[in-house]
Amino acid sequence: MKALVKDDEDTAGMIKILARMFRLTLGKEGRHHSIKHELEYTGNYLLLQNIRFDDMFTLSVNMPDEMLDCSIIPLVFQPIVENSINYGFAGYSQALIIKIEGSWTDNGEILIRISDNGTGMSPEKWTELNSLLEQAGSNRYSLENQDDHGENGLGLINIAERIKLHYGDSYYIKVLSGIEKGTTIEIRIPGIVKLENISFDAKKEGERNETYFDR
Repeated sequence: MKALVKDDEDTAGMIKILARMFRLTLGKEGRHHSIKHELEYTGNYLLLQNIRFDDMFTLSVNMPDEMLDCSIIPLVFQPIVENSINYGFAGYSQALIIKIEGSWTDNGEILIRISDNGTGMSPEKWTELNSLLEQAGSNRYSLENQDDHGENGLGLINIAERIKLHYGDSYYIKVLSGIEKGTTIEIRIPGIVKLENISFDAKKEGERNETYFDR
């Protein structure tokens, strides 16, 4: 490759990261998609953004080890992290820190919170967005009124609809906080581990796994 011959490290690095992301995506056919896969894909996405933005982003992950093998629908974490960068990054004066934390509910369900220290949103936007997320998947929200909302809302609404379609109405994504300073997104899904053809509820016991994604 010309980029490699010219020692263009950034371009070569981006190509390698994109190749890893394609392998993660294409390699899932016929197999379950786990939280570990989501974290790998999201971590690679952030590596790409750090090449573009001179290492302005840090992603830290903290969740129990046994949660990593639990199933999750694809493309949940990465669009949320992308929203944090697109709407929360205030510029080169302050690095953006994104955290993904997982915990078990009393019923053995998975609770995931994705937070950042970005610019946040107005109280009006926070109220409107949570209302749309609550309505996702119901007759109160339809494709006809999607044009009335920005890309930030559409990305979260798409996740909310897929969560309700796949897991049922008792599961959700919502904005816990984000008024003026920082944003926290909460996701609740069932705690199901799938290994080959065996499915079972994940155990609550185990050590926590901490990972940091930066260059």
